[in-house]
Amino acid sequence: MNVERLKALFEKSKDKYADAREIGTTYQTIYNILYKGSNCKVDLLKKIADFYKVPIGYFFDEELNKTIISGDKNQIGNGNVIIDDCPAQLNEAHKEIEHLKQIIEEKERLIQVLLNK
Repeated sequence: MNVERLKALFEKSKDKYADAREIGTTYQTIYNILYKGSNCKVDLLKKIADFYKVPIGYFFDEELNKTIISGDKNQIGNGNVIIDDCPAQLNEAHKEIEHLKQIIEEKERLIQVLLNK
């Protein structure tokens, strides 16, 4: 298990005790896993993965199409996204979508022109 990935998520928490409670365990249990090398049971790891909205494989160095970007359970699908980049990336995506819509509209217009000849 890649404890560093769990640590990165958990350390971003504003209230580690509340998060541990919401996961269904105690802060001490998670602390022991992160800093004392205690084993994490599969059912607890599943709860942690669900809490942070990641696949359980995230904690086992699997190649993923998604990367956690913050400890507040947000997730963006793009391997290298940083939370500060999200508004800019969303803006770029929106521009690209609008551009593609214009291309489709022009294509449809041209098809209609050709059909009417």
